[in-house]
Amino acid sequence: MTSGASVPEILVDQTLADLADAGFTDVEEIRTAEEDLQFSLPKELRKDAAGNVDRTSLGGRTRS
Repeated sequence: MTSGASVPEILVDQTLADLADAGFTDVEEIRTAEEDLQFSLPKELRKDAAGNVDRTSLGGRTRS
C-alpha cells in the first residue's frame, strides 16, 4: 500500500487495521520523502474566529 501527502493519516491507519484483521500483519513503513504540505480552503470559504469572511489572499495581502 502506498499513500501521499493528500491522504489523511487516519485513512491509512484504518486501512492498515482492516488489513491486519484480514491477516496481513507484517507492516514496514518506508519513507521516501518528508512531506509537509498543507492544503488551504479557498479564500471564499475562509473565516476568522468571529465568523467573518477572511478577505486576505495567500501571502497576507488584502484585496479590494
